[in-house]
Amino acid sequence: MEFLMTYGWAIIIILLAIGALWLLGVFSPSVPTTCQIEAPFTCQDAVVSDNSVILRLGANQVQSATVNSVTVNGQACPILTNTQLTSNQITTVRCSGLTFEEDEKITVEIDSSYSKTGGGLTHNIEGTVSGQASKGSYVYNDDSTLITAYDFEGDAKSLKSNQYDGTISGANCNIDGQVGNGCFFDGVDNYIDIGNLGGPHTTLSIETWARLDTQGGTVDRIFIQSKDTSPETGFQFGYGWGDDYYFRVCNAGTCETRLIIYTDEENWHHYAATFNAGDVKLYIDGVEVDQSTFNQVVINPSVTNTLIGEDSDTSTTEPFHGMIDELAVYNRVLTPDEILAHAKGN
Repeated sequence: MEFLMTYGWAIIIILLAIGALWLLGVFSPSVPTTCQIEAPFTCQDAVVSDNSVILRLGANQVQSATVNSVTVNGQACPILTNTQLTSNQITTVRCSGLTFEEDEKITVEIDSSYSKTGGGLTHNIEGTVSGQASKGSYVYNDDSTLITAYDFEGDAKSLKSNQYDGTISGANCNIDGQVGNGCFFDGVDNYIDIGNLGGPHTTLSIETWARLDTQGGTVDRIFIQSKDTSPETGFQFGYGWGDDYYFRVCNAGTCETRLIIYTDEENWHHYAATFNAGDVKLYIDGVEVDQSTFNQVVINPSVTNTLIGEDSDTSTTEPFHGMIDELAVYNRVLTPDEILAHAKGN
């Protein structure tokens, strides 16, 4: 008892100090991400998260260079995209669909190969990445209902299927976005063509981060559209008629639109829309802001390709002006909790 009375306050102070250091992460420090690979390959950067590993790789003075496989903590990468490297250029190679815990220690093994300029034998090269998993974006999730998704890290490669790899027309996807890089659209004639999304769809969800700049065209500021013009068939998602945030479905010229007056230019927001056999809901930053029931219970496929940032590749009347990042399209209805988690996660 005498000991406690004499040294009690000192013990309490020490325990408080230990607790403060624990909260500051002194006893569980973050692990810096390192990336190493043998020449002629170079690793400009690497990001490891709970659902993805993103590699910025180059290959100097080669005829061809390929990332053959990526292994993460002993597991083969579920979805490996953009594996062909161009000589003397930086390429973003993506491994997505991982299911690790946030803050988990990550070790990545890279198996690659190249042939020298002028041809010749194929040489195998190995590389490694180590780090601690951060919280990854929803576009990298292992979700079988994802039709397509884009991180816009310098390109418009689909994270699900190269069938929907985007062709960029004018848009700049090398500008700081909401998560890493995003795509800037000038409000004049920029767009991205991602091919035909097909259909029909009785359920559909779309989500994206976007930052609105000034009004682009005379009518709309399109996030994404998959709609024929005559007769109108398909869907549109974006802003229209001034400051109206909307989702629109058209079948054989009959259109229904759900919209809400909202605008916040120059700031990033997460936008989402869901369609469930005619039931439409709109979300901003994970919060439902409007809902409606359409007479049309199915979204029929358009004949024309799906565009990001514009209504038509032959018209410049409805361009988007601003930034778009982390766009995903699903063939199911996202739950309110999922949408909120995706909005809060980034």
